[in-house]
Order: sequence, then structure tokens, then C-alpha cells
Amino acid sequence: MKKLKNICLTIIIVLAALWGTMFLTDYFRCSSFEEPIFVVQKDIIDESGSGTYQGLGYTVEIEKYNHEVYGKGILSIDMKLFGKRIISAIT
Repeated sequence: MKKLKNICLTIIIVLAALWGTMFLTDYFRCSSFEEPIFVVQKDIIDESGSGTYQGLGYTVEIEKYNHEVYGKGILSIDMKLFGKRIISAIT
């Protein structure tokens, strides 16, 4: 019984560490105006890629631009963790 408890605890710790790694990677990428990696497209507004992206427990709203001379870039990023805003940046 004690062995089963230790296995379950180990699995929970490993899953929490994986989620934390994914979240922190996307957090630091968003805070430096780079696109997050561990998200999927939820609602895309236009063809430049602006819209809402969904992660595990967090959402990222990105507004992008596509300029003929300057190329592609990010105008603003808004990241929410369980519905609370943690990053909001505008260029």
C-alpha cells in the first residue's frame, strides 16, 4: 500500500514539473514578445495570426501585424493564468 502511494505521489510531482516547465517557457517567451510554444490556436481573428491561443490552464491573446516593408511582428500580448491577467504588454 505504501509503495502504491509513493508511485502516485511521484506521478503527480512529475506531471506538475512538466506543466510548470511548459508554463514558464511560454511565460518567458511572451514577456520577451515571442510567440508561445505550448499552446494551440483557439480563435484566430485574421490571417496574420492574431487571436486567442489556449494552453493548459492559461490563455494567450496575441495581436500581430503583417507589414509590407517591416514584415511580421507582435503588437500586444495578454496572458491569463486561470482567468487572471499575468502579462500584458504593448509595443
